[in-house]
Amino acid sequence: MDFVKDRQHYIDRYDVLTIEECLQWIEIAKKSGRNVREIQKIEKPGNVGALIDLSLYFKKGESYRNKETTIEKWINKDKLHQETYDNAKEPSNIFCDHCNYAMEMKDKSLHWSWEDNPKILFLFECPNCNKRKGVFDSGEVFKHESICPKCESILKSKHTKKGEVLTIIENCKKCGYEYKDVIDFEADEKRSKAEEVRRQYLLDNFRQDYCLTKEEGDHYIEHQAGMDRLSKMMEDKRQRMKIQNIKKPEH
Repeated sequence: MDFVKDRQHYIDRYDVLTIEECLQWIEIAKKSGRNVREIQKIEKPGNVGALIDLSLYFKKGESYRNKETTIEKWINKDKLHQETYDNAKEPSNIFCDHCNYAMEMKDKSLHWSWEDNPKILFLFECPNCNKRKGVFDSGEVFKHESICPKCESILKSKHTKKGEVLTIIENCKKCGYEYKDVIDFEADEKRSKAEEVRRQYLLDNFRQDYCLTKEEGDHYIEHQAGMDRLSKMMEDKRQRMKIQNIKKPEH
């Protein structure tokens, strides 16, 4: 399994977030009437008002300022996942809990990827009775126990699969609570493809409007640094004048 993607993958990921944020802000601004001139009928929403344009200038600039840092953070996290996955050692001497046969490793996957120390779960299958068992690279056996939200008893779980649809039913023997979850893998795949099309549409149509180039971004950062220096100079001057006024002798 490959966790680390080419750099363009992360650039596109970041740019989509920037575009979505800008488009969302424009819609909010338009609804709240924050633009300072009448909204004109235009093909793209980048020129709907001076105030919106000014706010977008800062939004795009600050997005550029944080871009490289964020992308490096994403890459480093995926590198950690890749290293963890590649270097995980398969647990040995795993036997079936039902017939005591030696089990065979069939698959492994990354768990708790949002944490600093993710784990690798190995899936074992018994060649005799086909029962399965999950074991982490630490040797800990995976246990999935759902708790009843009404009486806090352990729920009984049943899984059935028909075609590309997986149905999970959990019920409580004590109070009668039941939970049903239906996972349609085919529908999920269609939604995933539709999302990819949507993201590509945003990149193709709005990247040039809301994602600054290196030249534009560096100019923004340099300009903001100059404004910060000017602001500090003015504040220092104001403080000096204030001190001088305090020391000025009374007549």
